[in-house]
Amino acid sequence: MRIGVIGAGKIGGNAARLLADAGHEVLLSFSRDPSRLADRATAIGPRARTGTAAEAAAFGDVVILSVPWSAIPAALEEAGPLDGKILIDTTNHFGDLEGLTTAQHNQQRVPGARLRGCWVRGGCCG
Repeated sequence: MRIGVIGAGKIGGNAARLLADAGHEVLLSFSRDPSRLADRATAIGPRARTGTAAEAAAFGDVVILSVPWSAIPAALEEAGPLDGKILIDTTNHFGDLEGLTTAQHNQQRVPGARLRGCWVRGGCCG
């Protein structure tokens, strides 16, 4: 399977490594430091490469969104449409989102995606 990773820090980068180790192709994107992103892809091995967030979104059968909360709008803008994509959301927000979970709030940001993520409140995995 091809998996686009938007945000390749601790969570996204480790997920990419585990997925590549399991035989999946991964495309890492959206980093403040492109050289660190390239180093991470090299360390993961031949099943990993880097690109833009838009390339990760287009590449992946599944897309992982793993950026800091404050970077979500920029990451999603860079990624472009995610309609029909399975989106795994690893973001987390602490605070009131008007009664919504983080995943519910983010689903409103990407209405065409099939969001999968852990709920902040009320159980896990939607």
